[in-house]
Amino acid sequence: MSSPPSLRCGRCGAEALKPEDRFCGSCGGPLGEASAPAAPLTYVPPGGVPLAPAYLPPGGGAYPPPGGFAPAYVPPGGVPPAAAYPQPGFYPGAFAPAPAAPWNGLAIASLVLSILWIFGFGSSLALILGIVGRGQIVAAQGRQRGLGLALAGIVLASLGIALMLFLIVLGAIQSPHNS
Repeated sequence: MSSPPSLRCGRCGAEALKPEDRFCGSCGGPLGEASAPAAPLTYVPPGGVPLAPAYLPPGGGAYPPPGGFAPAYVPPGGVPPAAAYPQPGFYPGAFAPAPAAPWNGLAIASLVLSILWIFGFGSSLALILGIVGRGQIVAAQGRQRGLGLALAGIVLASLGIALMLFLIVLGAIQSPHNS
């Protein structure tokens, strides 16, 4: 009576512990009948010349072929053509960024005149330009920029007018009366 043939793992070469085992206890690979040691693995790229034999790592298994990775899994029906994928950094349907909204000229003029003050006359004009410019910006609904500039012009112009009125009152109080 002969003993049953010993089963060895096709991946790591380990021998089966029990005759009824179908998978390797070490690496999980399928078990087959013991045979002569396998020839060194070689990788043949599609339409290419066979490359040098692959060397097995110490724990079993195989390294990827030299110069790249092992052939990828091809799903049933094949791989879609490369043209079906977008170019890197480009996504179909994406839009270019919108151009920046223009600045409101009245808001800029209001801020400049309120800073210059020009003995109070610049502040009076700056207040008017700031109020009109702010109204234009609000009416443009985001198509114009400068709301902060207009507000700063209005505030500084108001302070300039208040300073002008204070100086007029101060000058009237300190002027000598001719009575």
